[in-house]
Amino acid sequence: MSLTIFGLLLAVGGVLLGWKKPRAGLAVLVGLLLGVVIAGSNGGLADAAHGVVDGIRTNINALGAWIFS
Repeated sequence: MSLTIFGLLLAVGGVLLGWKKPRAGLAVLVGLLLGVVIAGSNGGLADAAHGVVDGIRTNINALGAWIFS
């Protein structure tokens, strides 16, 4: 649960940072995605990372379906 809250705060911070400085917001997004990939490489957090990746993929697919419908 605390990892979820930390991730949410990191995402909100990235959005707020990207509001004034788009390059910094992009760097936060790339860092977040790189962290998900590294955590998902059969490490100690592999199951949690796979769940996060599946959730991100599901939300992106839903957003794309909503935009293009």
